[in-house]
Amino acid sequence: PGNDAASLLAVRIIGDGGEIGRSVDTDKDFFVELEFMARRLDKSLCVGFDLANSDGVTVLRSYQTDSREASWPPVRIGRNRLRCKIPRGLLNGGTYLVNARIGIHNLAWIVHEDATLEFRVSLNHGVSPLWTSISEENRPGVIAPLLDWTSVS
Repeated sequence: PGNDAASLLAVRIIGDGGEIGRSVDTDKDFFVELEFMARRLDKSLCVGFDLANSDGVTVLRSYQTDSREASWPPVRIGRNRLRCKIPRGLLNGGTYLVNARIGIHNLAWIVHEDATLEFRVSLNHGVSPLWTSISEENRPGVIAPLLDWTSVS
């Protein structure tokens, strides 16, 4: 998919060790990688994805242009590969979908593909001894971060 400005070549899930896969564990970072062809340079080009759960609920959207402009990864004419890190301990277990998005910011979509890639997340980042019985069936929610708790007197 794409047009004369850019086209999507591949979407991959990359494990913490650099391996391509369709399943990840929540105790390790992983990456969503988009490979695309840029046929011309446009400062407003946004390359990213929506991450959705198996019910189609969008968990997040991310673009390579979300941070300060000085931090944007370079895009050049030709083949490009950009990776977005999903931090360990963020997602709950379950099936997720990567919906590829490439566009000219607030002007036009170039790629707007749903369910480009499906992958599985295994819930295993808990550190409490009580997590031994935790699974996505009895831990509701799309995200499962370990949050800090304190006692207040």
